[in-house]
Order: sequence, then C-alpha cells, then structure tokens
Amino acid sequence: MNRFLSFLFKALVFGIPVIIFPASIYLEFRENDRWIFYCQLYPHLILFSLLAFGVVLVNLYQASALIRRRSSFFRNCCIMIVISAILTFVETTSNNMMLLELNNQAQSTIELSRTAIKQIQQIPDNIIDVDRIINGNQLTISKENLGKALINFRDRQTNLSPEQKQGYYTFMKKGLSFSTWKKQNNVFSTSRIFYILSFFIITSVSLIFWPMLVIYERSDIRDYHRYLKLLTISFLVFMLWIPLRYYYNLLTLNLVFGNDYLIGSLDLFAFLIYPVYGSLLAWKNYQNRPEDFRRIFLIAIAIFLVIFGIVFPHIIPNIVTYIFGINSDVLTWGILLIPSIVYYGYQIHLTSHQ
Repeated sequence: MNRFLSFLFKALVFGIPVIIFPASIYLEFRENDRWIFYCQLYPHLILFSLLAFGVVLVNLYQASALIRRRSSFFRNCCIMIVISAILTFVETTSNNMMLLELNNQAQSTIELSRTAIKQIQQIPDNIIDVDRIINGNQLTISKENLGKALINFRDRQTNLSPEQKQGYYTFMKKGLSFSTWKKQNNVFSTSRIFYILSFFIITSVSLIFWPMLVIYERSDIRDYHRYLKLLTISFLVFMLWIPLRYYYNLLTLNLVFGNDYLIGSLDLFAFLIYPVYGSLLAWKNYQNRPEDFRRIFLIAIAIFLVIFGIVFPHIIPNIVTYIFGINSDVLTWGILLIPSIVYYGYQIHLTSHQ
C-alpha cells in the first residue's frame, strides 16, 4: 500500500503540471483555437510546464533519492510546502487574473466610480461596444468581451490615443480583478484548478532546491558527484522559466493591463534568489571537482542571462515572442517537446533495466 501511495503521489506531482494542466487548456478552450492564444500569452506557466518542468522533476527526484537523512529531508520539504501554499494563495487571489481562469460563460456586473466609467467610455467601438456593457455606473463584464477586447486591442493599439488606451486598460483591470469574480457562481474554469495546483507544485519544487543544496553535505549523500550533477541539470532546466517570465511581465502584462515593469512583487524573490542559488551551486561543484569547469560554465551562463535580462529588459522578451510567445506556433512547440519526450523515454528505459 505504501508503495502504491508513493507511486500515486509521484504520478500526480508529475502529471498535473506536465500533462493534465496543458491538456485542460486544450480541452476547455479548443474552440476558435483560444488554447493556442493562451499558450502564447502565458508560456511561463503552460509551455514551461509542458516542455521543461518534467525534466526538472525527474532529476530532482533522483537527487532526493540519494539523501541518507530521509526524516530530515521530509521535514524540510514540509516547511517548503507550507511556504509554497501561502505564496500560491497570494498569487491566485490577487488581481491581474489570467483569461484562462474564467470559463467561457463567465459574466459579472459591478459598480464603478464615475471616473472609471468615463475612462472606459473612451474605448472606441472597434475594440468593444461600450454602450452595450455600461448602464449608469454599472459595468457588465463577460469572458467573451474580455477576449474580444484583448484581440482587437492587440491588432489596433498603434492607432489609439492615450485616452483610448487608458480606457481599455481600466476595462481589463476591472474585468480581470479577482474581486470582480470571487462572489460569483460558476465563473471559474476547470483549468484554474489545475493552474493553482501546478503553480503550487512548481513553487514547492523551486523552494525545495534550497535545503537540498544548503543543508546536505557530502557525508549526507550516497553519491555526491552524481547528486550535484542532478541538481545542476534541474537548476539549468528550471532557469528556462526566467526568460518566459520576462516575456510575461513586459509583453503580456503590457498588452493586457498596460504594465511596463520587469519584476513583479513575487518575482523579486525569485530573481534575487536564483542567482544566489546558482552561485552556491557553482561553488559546490568547484569544491567537489575543481577541474570540472563545464558545469560551472553552464551555471555562469544561466546567471548571466538573468542579470542580462534585468539590465537589457526588452531583448530577451523579443526573442521569446518568436519561440514561445505571441508570434510562435504549435509546430515550434512540438519540435521543442521532442527532447523532453526522448529524455523521458531514456529514463523509463534505464528504470526498466535496473
């Protein structure tokens, strides 16, 4: 029974973010290919989970199996999971929701100030017909109108005045505010459930990196060289999330809400902690085998890209947009998925011959 529960737990931790969450996006929003649009808007969640996160999980699990102090590792994991649960709650109850969190029939009516109503009334008809959604100081918001406004704005924003853009941003901010929807029934999508679970799992894994590197020394690990190798692979693959997050912050949030900041409130924690973690990981690799410069070099490149993205914020997102973002396509994602599938097949082959 314990072996079965352990297998079920590992299957869920892997399956929810890597398979079930992307599949739920496709199944729920395949009409008019909206699932493709959501992948382009939110690649840091959907495409990262599908294309890379499974490799992180496999390597991190193999590394954890080398730790001798199992009870200590379990306690540390529990602490990180509690912190992750708090961060997940903050993230998923904050404003600036994603379109994929609402089902296709979602609709809500809210009361707004006269100032906000006047701003929204500046939106031109080729973006959205404001006369149909405003009644006095009341604004009727639907998932359908939010999606149409976003697509129309994307195609016509260069021809809009600052006042018209501000009206659109106000409409989107009110429409994707958690407070607009939290008291409504049957408005959240099924994909939101798997998004919350995926965010929780990804955040937990990113936090568990720390005790695995900081607390455990050579005497605590059965094969320390392999342990550092697995942590290095996990770290390098996880760092693919950083440019995708840059893209989301600078391009997606700007398109939807008019935001132009590179680092959000929770991002500050991640963007500070990962270079520190990478530096410590490089140092431990150097202490273990000073002549093995390949790992140290790769870690240094990853840290450099994080810093480079902060110093030159628009270069990396503009590259990402053609590979994972708004100018990318399903064929590109399929090609990028092949290495992960080959890797999973190789790991299954190794496991079956042990």
